[in-house]
Amino acid sequence: MLTADTDSSIDTTNSDSSIETSNESRANVVHSLRDLLNNGDEVDKCNASRALGTIGATEAINDLVIKLRDEDIDVCIDAAEALGKLNATHVVPQLIESLKNDPDGELKTAIVKALGDIKSPTSIPILIEIAEHHPEDMIIDSNEDWDDWWDMQKEAVLALGKMKAQPATQVLMNLLESDDVLDIEHVILNALVNIGEEGEQRVTGLLKEASALTRRRAAYALSFSSTKKSLKALSSAFTDASEDVRLYALQAMVTRKATKYLPAIELLKKDRSEKVRQAAIIAYNSLSAGVKSEKTDDKGNERLLNDPDADVRSTYLQSLQAEDVNLSDEELLDHITTAFNDQNEIVILAAIPLLLKLTNKESSEASLIQLISRPKISEKILRTCISTLAQISRWNVNISRIMTRLINHNDQPIRLTTLQALMDMEKSIEHTELDSTQVKTPIDIINETLNGRVVLEIEVSSLLPEQTENTSEDTEQSATEDESVEEAAPAEALSTLESIMQDSLFVEQNQQQQENQAEPETEEDPEMQEFHNLVQDNVTKSEWLFKNKNEEISVAQDVQHLAAKILAKLPDHLNEDKAKRTVDSLVTALNSADIKLSTYAADSIAQIAMDNPKIGGIEYAYGGLITQFHNEQWDLKLACIKALGTIHNRAAIPILMTAFEHNRTAIRIQAIESITELELNGDELLKNAHVPEMPINLTEWVNVLIDLLQDKDPGVRYSAVNNLKLCLMAEEINQQQELMAKAIEQIVQCPFNNQGGRTRDMALVLKAIEPVQGTARLVELLSDLPTSYERRFAIEMLEEMYRTVPLAEAS
Repeated sequence: MLTADTDSSIDTTNSDSSIETSNESRANVVHSLRDLLNNGDEVDKCNASRALGTIGATEAINDLVIKLRDEDIDVCIDAAEALGKLNATHVVPQLIESLKNDPDGELKTAIVKALGDIKSPTSIPILIEIAEHHPEDMIIDSNEDWDDWWDMQKEAVLALGKMKAQPATQVLMNLLESDDVLDIEHVILNALVNIGEEGEQRVTGLLKEASALTRRRAAYALSFSSTKKSLKALSSAFTDASEDVRLYALQAMVTRKATKYLPAIELLKKDRSEKVRQAAIIAYNSLSAGVKSEKTDDKGNERLLNDPDADVRSTYLQSLQAEDVNLSDEELLDHITTAFNDQNEIVILAAIPLLLKLTNKESSEASLIQLISRPKISEKILRTCISTLAQISRWNVNISRIMTRLINHNDQPIRLTTLQALMDMEKSIEHTELDSTQVKTPIDIINETLNGRVVLEIEVSSLLPEQTENTSEDTEQSATEDESVEEAAPAEALSTLESIMQDSLFVEQNQQQQENQAEPETEEDPEMQEFHNLVQDNVTKSEWLFKNKNEEISVAQDVQHLAAKILAKLPDHLNEDKAKRTVDSLVTALNSADIKLSTYAADSIAQIAMDNPKIGGIEYAYGGLITQFHNEQWDLKLACIKALGTIHNRAAIPILMTAFEHNRTAIRIQAIESITELELNGDELLKNAHVPEMPINLTEWVNVLIDLLQDKDPGVRYSAVNNLKLCLMAEEINQQQELMAKAIEQIVQCPFNNQGGRTRDMALVLKAIEPVQGTARLVELLSDLPTSYERRFAIEMLEEMYRTVPLAEAS
């Protein structure tokens, strides 16, 4: 990919001049937007108002104030919102006047929100009035189920809280006594806490006397306080009759980091509610992290391991994983042994990671192997054991045999976890001494698995998928299946997505048959033909998505596929010889007759080359990738295109160019990515190299990308503009003024040619490569474009280029 050094090719020698040019460009944008605000149609005025607020154009405040009285109510609303973004303190009186005199509820709501954004004390009286009383002059639509005053009231309460408006305290308390404000009760409570002093005192009072729902909301609101009195009130709530109140009080203590109250939280571990006990364990563990300086006394907590609720037992064991919980090996082993004999799976799963804390790794390994050897063990437990074994065990003959056996397990998730564990073990194998030089390393086992040379200890004809026996429901299910062996096999359960796709296919086929029978000679109109083409395309995609759903795959095949996937991420310290052997194994798999294996191998080759383009033997993948590129299976073709881009052989460019003839969007997008990578970072061809066709140069590729901005698919256009940005920042290109101008013009025109598609993305590219020229062209278009519909796209691009308000806030 393009490195950071490439950015230095852009001339920044005259920074003062650049700043002046940028300021001048921004001034031109503001001038054009103000002109549209004053002279455009209603749509122009709305778009210009929003843009002026987003780019922080304080010069336009007076223009926006005038638009508060515009004939079009949408213009008034957008103007009010823009004034709020601009923090226009000096026009608060005008906003208040409009709030009092304009009867439209939506405009009133926008003004209230703007006043809350500005936070001027001058607006406090009117905000209190809005929070307390329904405006008498407001238009009420009897046909609507919603009253705009409810939105106004909520915004007013939020604003009063943000401004810490002490005069609003009594009004807010009065509101709490009304049943009409239950929907915003939490907003009122939060506002009272933000106001502080008397307001917070009222909330702490509610924590003792109000309904359970209000007490819960009060506890939540106090999590935003910062006073000691509120913490004391929260600790008192630990004895509340409501389980929810106790839970929210606990969470508030954690939010406030109230370590002083750890003893009180400790007592909640004995609470009558299992949810509270569980939350207390989590809260105590979170707050005590880094606080305790001495060894933790776990004697009082041992009872939690025998708690009647499995979630509590599990949570307690998880709390012991913290670094500052210091128990002896003997104590830990006692806990682990007890947990391993538990009847609930989640308790066993929580205990397994505790083996990592044992200083005696042989004991940890023995416990894991014993658990793995159980005749009936759930898939989750076995997978967790395997992953933990990889972190604990020293590589030796016994571990090698165990892992080799597990590679061929009947269940695919177990096989995958085992292969991943082998890769994890390989990361530490270089730092240990093997018991024997004859012991194969983990990476060797994975490579042999990929090449099909691992001896299977089970019947290789076993088909996927098969389920591991579980300790509870799975055992019963297995028995049921045994009783119905001779019955007709039921249809395999379908996922929701698959069911939808199958239903769509069924409906489309039936419709097609009926149409053919009813009107065999009637020609479809173009719109219906386009619709049917789209349906057929979706059917084709669904067939690819689910084509291997019920395909019979042997364990031997599947484990090869998994091995190919796992090898995508090699350990950083892998020596040159092992790395080359791994690449050789993948190249061999790439040329396999098994299409899926070839696809996974190509994907892994791409990832390995991406991480280390100079890894030994990677260049030998080129021939196989070119061969498989011509395969009809598009997912294999896609993987090959990606890999060809990463191994940096520029001879692949002419072949990759043919991918643009493919009808699949993903193929064309990946071709764009790979060719750009080769053009910018590919190795130069040797002078005497014999290639069927010389690759195009970077300038020619930029012209191709410019043409692709007109592609019918938005995904292709998006990829083209992003890769065009990378190319235009290269010194070889950004010195070509004519080419740069052509690129800028096409980027500017792209949204207009595609109904506004990717407008903001195009703007960000312009901002990155040439903001001044891009701005000048867009400002020019604002004057030339005939309709507000088209001008909207230019405004959106300028808005994005000069944005000062974050996108989420602006929306």
